[in-house]
Amino acid sequence: MKDLKIVLLFFSFSMGSFLVYLLANLLYFFAVIAVTIMVFVLGYISHVRWLFPVCFAALVVLVFWGLRTVFFKRRLGLNLDFARFLVRLGDSGGVAENMAPAKTELPQNVGNLVKEIKVNLKQGGIKCIPVKLSIALAAARICGQEPPSGVEQLRRWRGDSARLSLLEGLAFVVLFIPFGLVSLLFTLGMDNTITQLIYGMGFFFAWFLHASIVMPIAGLILQRKMSGTF
Repeated sequence: MKDLKIVLLFFSFSMGSFLVYLLANLLYFFAVIAVTIMVFVLGYISHVRWLFPVCFAALVVLVFWGLRTVFFKRRLGLNLDFARFLVRLGDSGGVAENMAPAKTELPQNVGNLVKEIKVNLKQGGIKCIPVKLSIALAAARICGQEPPSGVEQLRRWRGDSARLSLLEGLAFVVLFIPFGLVSLLFTLGMDNTITQLIYGMGFFFAWFLHASIVMPIAGLILQRKMSGTF
């Protein structure tokens, strides 16, 4: 709970960084919805009923891939802002007053930095590397506050990341439940293809809220947990 309070405090002082991330996700969501509707219309007018569910499954995979790659630098920038905020908060003795956010500039060799971090994680015995963990470590290194990375510490961070991922999954289920119920009520007696479209749009809207709010907060909480070892 304390970590979450610090994350919310960061948002109160650096709302701009979060709003930019939110806007990028919103544009991404609109693009996904537009493609979803286009595929549905194409399948509906061509009377190919299998086209929409097959394309929808492929679209879900592409959306997840996009969130992991296209938005990687944006998530890293948000974590870097937060890491610098934690440094300023520590220097001020925990007094959060007049803490104007510093401009974030990512280095040119972000890709090489992340690869190096993944190599170190694998050498530490971590084969499956969570995205949140690599982002948090990269932000800490860029900020010049890289914590000690012993094997036990790396495994502890991986455990923190896994627990946060579990909470993310539960949060997505909670977000999707109301959309699922609304979709159920509005699709009673409708054609099966229209039902698929409404449920699909409800799924993507729930995922937009999850990706734009829940995921970045979970990543910042992990960043805060790591900062406790500095």
